[in-house]
Amino acid sequence: MKLTLNPYFTSASGKLDPTHDPMNQCYTLNGKTFSRKICYPRDYNRKPLSAAEQNVRTWFAAAIAAISEIMSDPDERAAQLALYKANPGKYHSLRTWLFAKEFAKAKTGN
Repeated sequence: MKLTLNPYFTSASGKLDPTHDPMNQCYTLNGKTFSRKICYPRDYNRKPLSAAEQNVRTWFAAAIAAISEIMSDPDERAAQLALYKANPGKYHSLRTWLFAKEFAKAKTGN
């Protein structure tokens, strides 16, 4: 994936008008504001999503919904946090560990 940063932004705050320019985007992540330019946007009219891509989107949505449900329940969140800490591995946060677990579940249909 090619990422070209927009050189005109050094810092930004507030809300970006969605009608402004869809190719130049600003977002805030962990308190830092970033800008990016989408170089090769996909034309969905000429190249719609394939069945495999639609499946991945469905699995992703199911995994995100399951994570939101787990994180909103304090008891379940504490139980999953204990499991995450008991099994250290390549994941750096509870949310990424949960995502991998829930995405695999959604993919297999369990």
